[in-house]
Amino acid sequence: MNRNDAPASSAGAPRPRVAFVLSGGGALGSVQVGVLDALIGIGLRPDLIVGTSVGALNGAWLAAHPDGSGVRRLSELWRSIDVGSVFTGGQRRALLRLLLGRDHLFSDKGLRELVSRNVGDMRFEDLKVPFYVTATDIDTGELAVLDRGPLLPAILASTAIPGIFPPVRLDGHQYVDGGILSHCSIETAWRRGATHIVVIECPNPPPASSFGIAGPVARAFWASIVRLCRLEVERFGARCATLMIAPDFDLGPYQRYDFSRTGWLIERAREWTYQFIQSDGHTFFQKLRLTRSAQADDAEAGDVDLAHLATNRQPATAVAEVLAQKHGAAASS
Repeated sequence: MNRNDAPASSAGAPRPRVAFVLSGGGALGSVQVGVLDALIGIGLRPDLIVGTSVGALNGAWLAAHPDGSGVRRLSELWRSIDVGSVFTGGQRRALLRLLLGRDHLFSDKGLRELVSRNVGDMRFEDLKVPFYVTATDIDTGELAVLDRGPLLPAILASTAIPGIFPPVRLDGHQYVDGGILSHCSIETAWRRGATHIVVIECPNPPPASSFGIAGPVARAFWASIVRLCRLEVERFGARCATLMIAPDFDLGPYQRYDFSRTGWLIERAREWTYQFIQSDGHTFFQKLRLTRSAQADDAEAGDVDLAHLATNRQPATAVAEVLAQKHGAAASS
């Protein structure tokens, strides 16, 4: 576990390092899968990954399977989730825990089984891409960065929504959802040497108004998360090239813990991301292209398979050509 690492540096111009930063977002974590499918589909690969809350679950899978096949399998995983498999015990038991003064409403049994089924006994050291999980240490008030040992407890710690799931104890400390202190931990990626950061943020609409104290509390929590993310973008966006991908489309009849429309959300997010890259990704991809061109003698400079972006053409044109090739291949098959 590392808490206050200094940013990585090396002599001379650093080799470009692309980081994917995956935010929290509950059931809307499925949107990240669609975004990842689009990014991997055009050949962009991360050199390191940072995950918070549900982004830790998605990030762990991507770090273990950083290719198109891996993202497709992640999509299948999301399509198999239902609310009862995550929030086990039902509402009556949750109410009983509330009346008994417990510190959580739901057991993490369902979440633990879900994560265990997909990461098993894997360790951070087994992953193909360096991976960092953020969690909130409620004993010290610090943001902890977990990057070694078993994946399962780290992901459970990062996804332990306060009051909903029980805190996770690691090395004598109690941890809850990393999004409490850093919804999208750009700083973590920067301190690990990222030169280009792609933030993949889940849609984060304000909670619906509800009866009693729950509504104001939920909205205050939401406002804090939104503000913290904006501050982090302002603080680190000028230090390295940063691309914020925050899908903004009509979610339809959305409920915060509704998994019934996962497939639609994944497909919609993929198409939205393709359009976003063509219209808003120019500057970021141009910086990445120029940096990689300057490092052309590096054996790893060609890791990102965006041959079109190595030309003088606009990235929007490049993405359009990639899409045309994909659609053409699909039509001929």
